[in-house]
Amino acid sequence: MPAIMTSRQAAELNHAFERNGWTAEDVKELSKGNTLAKILRDLRGQVETKKEIKTEALIDFFGTVTFSARSEKFNPRDNFVVDTSKNAKVKIWGLGQRFEEEFLDKIEESSDGYNVCYGNLRKPLNKSLAN
Repeated sequence: MPAIMTSRQAAELNHAFERNGWTAEDVKELSKGNTLAKILRDLRGQVETKKEIKTEALIDFFGTVTFSARSEKFNPRDNFVVDTSKNAKVKIWGLGQRFEEEFLDKIEESSDGYNVCYGNLRKPLNKSLAN
């Protein structure tokens, strides 16, 4: 039986789960029963709704940035370097501890290129952040 997704697609799905705060337990729960069948019907537009559900947009989108394909790996330690000299490609005065912990050891594999949308949250997603 052929694979349902490529290793690249599996990695993208994994990053999407991480980016949206999913845990391994959440993914395990998602895999139970017919939850994925329901999501697939919704994804393909096959869900019949009895009433219109109004949702408020959470993000005001500003635009999209296109990242070109690259054949080599991206090492953050080589690219995020504290350097304020006049010859610096990008002047970086300092890196926060959390940035260093979260990103400096994450090596990105080569890429076919991709688009990233950016915007502004209309309100905090987590009520504890609003206080």
